[in-house]
Amino acid sequence: MTIIITSVLVCLIIGLVQPHHPHHVGKLMDLSTSTALVTGANRGFGRALAAELLGRGATVYAGGRNPDQVDLPGAKPITLDVTDPTSVAAAAGALGEVTVLVNNAGSSTGADLLTADPATSAWRWTRTTSAPLR
Repeated sequence: MTIIITSVLVCLIIGLVQPHHPHHVGKLMDLSTSTALVTGANRGFGRALAAELLGRGATVYAGGRNPDQVDLPGAKPITLDVTDPTSVAAAAGALGEVTVLVNNAGSSTGADLLTADPATSAWRWTRTTSAPLR
């Protein structure tokens, strides 16, 4: 079974398994046999999630456009640009079975959503919304 996580569903990693069931409240997920791919893992939120997964015993692949920037001991850097189908296919082929997927890749142009030019808005949409669905 593959667990797909977005930044909104971080509670699955950081906290509880099936929190709606009283027998599972407060129990941490056993990730010792899990293989995780974290996109955007070279800094910020993605790096923190990758570190948490490593701390829980998972094998962690840290995906990013610049894997040389991954400075997380124990993580396995992998080149992955979620906006490039060839890059996504190459990463998928290299990794084999991934049981935890954290779709965290994203970028910011610094432009305001309402005043940005159409090309910037389209780029932002591709990077943060449609690309993780590949």
